[in-house]
Amino acid sequence: MDYAKIIAGLSSTISHQATEVNEKIRLLESAKQQVTSERTLSMNDMSLVTNPELGEGWKGKRSTSFDEQRESAKEELKRILQDEYEDYLSDIDSAILKLESQQLLLNGLSFVATEASSLVHKGEEAAEDLHRKISHIRGRL
Repeated sequence: MDYAKIIAGLSSTISHQATEVNEKIRLLESAKQQVTSERTLSMNDMSLVTNPELGEGWKGKRSTSFDEQRESAKEELKRILQDEYEDYLSDIDSAILKLESQQLLLNGLSFVATEASSLVHKGEEAAEDLHRKISHIRGRL
């Protein structure tokens, strides 16, 4: 059995998966930044919902109803910006954490692959340990 080729293949798989995980993390962090920026802009614009103030010309039931609707729209916008955006950002953070733990696992597997590679050159006395490391890597991928 050519252990050097097996280890090279496993190392390549680990490297490829690590690259994919890093790209996913980058995309999620970019999305998080965009959502945060959008939320900030929307919060700054929230006061526009109730502007301009109703002047002296706005009196009566229609005026009161219109003003109540504007205030209700402002409260709904506030709820969306505080609750729904926060839930969405929390989901993004959770996905990033999951990927970062996957990244740590891949880093560990890369280290085991490096150790296994050094065992290839030790011959028969290291064959059992080498086989155990290869099995460990395969089991985690």
